[in-house]
Amino acid sequence: MKNVETTLRPGENVLATAKIHAASVIIPAIVFVVGVVLVIISIPQSVADWVSMLGYLVGIIGLWKLVSSVAMWRTTKLVLTDERLLCEAGLFPHKSMSPALNHVDRVEVRRGILGRLMGYGTLIVSARGEGNLRVQYRQIVGAEELAQKIRTQMSVPAKRI
Repeated sequence: MKNVETTLRPGENVLATAKIHAASVIIPAIVFVVGVVLVIISIPQSVADWVSMLGYLVGIIGLWKLVSSVAMWRTTKLVLTDERLLCEAGLFPHKSMSPALNHVDRVEVRRGILGRLMGYGTLIVSARGEGNLRVQYRQIVGAEELAQKIRTQMSVPAKRI
């Protein structure tokens, strides 16, 4: 959220921010490199056409996922304020939500082995309101700390407007 200040309500304060970990682009980059390598390696002519075709396919898929991952990495941001959780993600489609903390029911964090080693996790936010909301943000840097801050702020009585 480049313009968090324009999104904030009068008297609302930012308590924490979080982004996606840069590791989210590693696997798509590896797939893209494998595709490029398959295209440029020299192998016997009998299988060269198949390997080259496979290389183009893997390279195109890898490039598409790499561009998508970089866009998500650069555009996803979570901002915790004293009243709500502001979330933005993606370019096309651009998704945003801002549930009030008094509507948030539960905040969970799931972390795999790689996430534990690199310091990221999946933040899962469940909220009530018009339709139940359950959103997962993958590979969030410091997800445990952000979840704890959200839980702490959920226990604070809501401001009266």
